Amino acid sequence: MTEFPDITALSPAEAIAWFVKQVKNVSRLSTFDETKEQRVTELRQWKDTVLVPWLEEVNRRRAW
Repeated sequence: MTEFPDITALSPAEAIAWFVKQVKNVSRLSTFDETKEQRVTELRQWKDTVLVPWLEEVNRRRAW
C-alpha cells in the first residue's frame, strides 16, 4: 500500500517529483510482484482524484 503525502504541504514541483519517483519505483518492480498492479492502480487513482485537480486549482489561483 502506497502512503500518500499531504499534498497541501508540498509545492507543485515537489508533488510532481514525489509522483514521478513513485511511478519509477513501481516500474522497477518485478512483473511477478503481486503488489505491483495494486500500486499502479492506487497511483493512477491518486493522480486523477488528488494531484491533477490540486495542480489545476493551484494554477487557477496563480493566474488571478
